[in-house]
Amino acid sequence: LRSTPDEDQLPLCCKGCESVFFCSPACMASHTVQECQILQATAGDKSINKLEQGYINSLASMVGVLATCDDPTGRLQEVLALVHCDQWRRGSARNASAAKAAANRVSKLVAEYDEGTLLHTLLAGELNDVGIFNGEGEVIGKMASPQFAIANHSCLPNCAYTIHGGKPTLTTLRPIVAGEQLTHCYVHLNRDGGERKAAIRDSWEFGCLCPRCRVGGDVSKQVTAFDAAHKCECGRVVLAAGGECQCSVGTLCL
Repeated sequence: LRSTPDEDQLPLCCKGCESVFFCSPACMASHTVQECQILQATAGDKSINKLEQGYINSLASMVGVLATCDDPTGRLQEVLALVHCDQWRRGSARNASAAKAAANRVSKLVAEYDEGTLLHTLLAGELNDVGIFNGEGEVIGKMASPQFAIANHSCLPNCAYTIHGGKPTLTTLRPIVAGEQLTHCYVHLNRDGGERKAAIRDSWEFGCLCPRCRVGGDVSKQVTAFDAAHKCECGRVVLAAGGECQCSVGTLCL
């Protein structure tokens, strides 16, 4: 939900599921029948806890997006092909139980997708979903994009994760040569090397071997030059560093 154009205008609520709010009639048009039906069938069900409902909402959004695609099967295969967890990591048994229950409920509401496929998409999301932020830098949602997800991590990246009109975008920080991997920074650079590596391993299950991490500190000329040009005082990577932190007004990269 973005800010409404008129501060006195109240957000518009879907009259079907009564679970989704929109800033305008045009925005409401993006709410698909499939998504609405899933939310309508589950909202208000006291047997569904908050964690399970969150997974249901994610699946409802995915099903809704696929319903608008010219090739829903192909787009779903792109999601299923992403690197994914073989088992639930965060919250362990509690998360696994809620995700399985959500996949089971949604599979009974949408005949096109079985429980295993839906659960697989949630597992892929654990490693690949990208946060969406408001003007204050607070996470207000997440995006599942196979194209965005294939960009790798580096603490010395060649791209910045920026927000334009509420939409996550990768913007290059320098010319990219043919065959070079696109990278953006998954963590704040104000953390020391050990903290960065631990956060990356805990969240994405790999060890960072970028130049910044290999030198064992922020000492090389390459790192120093990068930080002067693109490291915000808050530790995020931005298009152009300098002056006060501007991450709350649209140059955010996590």
